[in-house]
Amino acid sequence: MNRRQFLLSLMTSSVALLATETSRAGLLGNDQVAFNKESYKYHKLNCKWAIKCTRHCIYISRKDAIARGGVPCKVCGG
Repeated sequence: MNRRQFLLSLMTSSVALLATETSRAGLLGNDQVAFNKESYKYHKLNCKWAIKCTRHCIYISRKDAIARGGVPCKVCGG
């Protein structure tokens, strides 16, 4: 495994861990989504597109994503 592959797998693992922890927080009323600042789409944190989004995504509440003009992902429903 070269350095680039290692870093990519590390980032993917970190995002998956963050998604898991944030999903648990969502059960407690903190409804977080991954919001793409370029496409204005928001995703559930376990959506494949949220996991792949590394450059333009921020993690905010669903309410804030909608307030910013966000539209739900067609795959996961946001």
